[in-house]
Amino acid sequence: MKSEILIALGILFLVVCGCLSHTLLENFRGRGGRG
Repeated sequence: MKSEILIALGILFLVVCGCLSHTLLENFRGRGGRG
């Protein structure tokens, strides 16, 4: 595999994880309601 492909996959993985973690945090805060 080319290093370029690995770098692209790494960046895509980080972006997806970031979006998922942000969505989970928003849902957790909304359900918790502890402020």
